[in-house]
Amino acid sequence: MLWRFTLLLRMCLKNSDSNQVVVINAVGDATFRDLTTRTIVSSDIVKSNRSGTSTCFVAQSSSVDKAIIKADGSATFAGVISADAGIDFSGISSTAASGSVDNNLLDDYEEGTWTPVLTRTGTWTIGAYATGGQEGRYTKVGNKVTAWCQVQNQNISGTPSTKWTLTGFPFTNGRAYNTAGTMGRNYMSGDTNDRDARIKISAAYADLYTTSTDTLYAGNATYAIWECVWTYEAA
Repeated sequence: MLWRFTLLLRMCLKNSDSNQVVVINAVGDATFRDLTTRTIVSSDIVKSNRSGTSTCFVAQSSSVDKAIIKADGSATFAGVISADAGIDFSGISSTAASGSVDNNLLDDYEEGTWTPVLTRTGTWTIGAYATGGQEGRYTKVGNKVTAWCQVQNQNISGTPSTKWTLTGFPFTNGRAYNTAGTMGRNYMSGDTNDRDARIKISAAYADLYTTSTDTLYAGNATYAIWECVWTYEAA
């Protein structure tokens, strides 16, 4: 005679209200109460109630942490952060003793190139620029632009005795005054430390000035070298 005994096992996990939230039977069946998978919608709030530097959220790729957010608000991201509307720094804003804050939103950052071009009115010609002699770079942070240029051309002819202009700036000057640059070198068939190039009001070009007399420079030259940097406010 064969006797068979069956032992029925049942394990339950209960919450603080004594409700069964997980039930596992001996045969392996399991029941989970109120466990659902769905897409988070705009009305949902995801909270992790922790303190200090405790980690609240981790996103991984191939078991490598790529994004970490901690309870104190600090975060680490391994990839590029896209912030199309900008970054608001008003929470850490400080004001100088005699200043006032107009805006705490950093809404732009970019780096790029531009093509500086020498020009003037009257009868004259300019040939090919030297190799590497027509370079421009810029960095824009918010509305602040820093633009660099290096211009070199020894194929100039004509004697119109008119002003010299550099065109091609990446952004229009947004201030109601001319903005002078720092001239590393200005060679116009001869070197001098007495010239500067000023981006004109509401314009994207700079005119060459004789600094000591504050007048437009209209001398003639067959060989020109401009090495200059400007920091100005974009319109």
